[in-house]
Parts: sequence; C-alpha cells; structure tokens
Amino acid sequence: MQNLTNDDEPRTFLLYADAASSGRIVHEELPVDILSGDTMRVLTSPGLVQGIARGDVVRIMDDDHRFEVVSRAGNVAVQIFCRDGLTKLNTMENFLNSHSLGQIDGATDRLIVLTFPVSVTFSKIEMVTENAVEHVSADGWQYGNVYADDDGNEPLNWWLNS
Repeated sequence: MQNLTNDDEPRTFLLYADAASSGRIVHEELPVDILSGDTMRVLTSPGLVQGIARGDVVRIMDDDHRFEVVSRAGNVAVQIFCRDGLTKLNTMENFLNSHSLGQIDGATDRLIVLTFPVSVTFSKIEMVTENAVEHVSADGWQYGNVYADDDGNEPLNWWLNS
C-alpha cells in the first residue's frame, strides 16, 4: 500500500467502489486532500463509491483502496440517474439555487451528484431531490451515504451523531 504525502495540493485518488461480476475491482477517481500517511479528506461527493460524501475523512485500508470512514463532515450525497446529465446541469443548478439547499458536486452523461448538509433534514432533501428529478426528467435517484452497502436497507445512522 502506498504512503501518501501532504504537499498542500489537492490531488485525485482512486477509491474502491465495487467488484465487477468478473472480479475486476472498480474504482472512482475523486479529488482529495491528503491529511497524513493513508488518510485523506474527500472533496466531492462520489457518483460510484458508496458510504461517503463531500468532506468526509477516510483511511485507506488495503492495496485495492478499500477504506474506512474516520470522520463525517455532516453531508448527504445524492446520486440522480438521468440521460443527458451533462446537458441538464444548468437546469439543475438553477433549480438548486432557487431552493438554496444543495449543490452539484459532479456529473456525467448519466449521473448528477448532489451534496446537502444533513442539517437541511431528510424530508427537505427528499422533497428537493424528487422535484429536481421531475424538473430534469431524470430516471430516479438514491442516497450515496445513508444506507449500508451490503443490503441497501440498513441505515448507517451517522447523522444521529452530527
């Protein structure tokens, strides 16, 4: 496992996202601040990696870049699935700005990633997200760091300590 150095420059790092059915490891490249050794702060909410959001601090556990969460920043990641995600960014940004609740952290042609402070409350996050999905004619959405990876139904409950 590589040892990371803090040179005060944001950089990107490949974090473990999943294992494909072929056994190949899937990573997502995310911007991070290296804090020390194998510990980093994630600078944007991910689109593939589950369990973390913007500002969370993670420690790399192995050569596949699996990680554990060291501390939470109090943000909720939301992944919106849509066709032509990149062409809908301006519409989504205008919609979010009019509600002053969340921000866009990234997008691909099939995905838009949002981050909300947990203090907004889940009911407001869900209301704004449902309206945003309808506003941009998206296919659906999911939380990125609210449920456990293994079954998708077990809440992580990290917000109870926020």
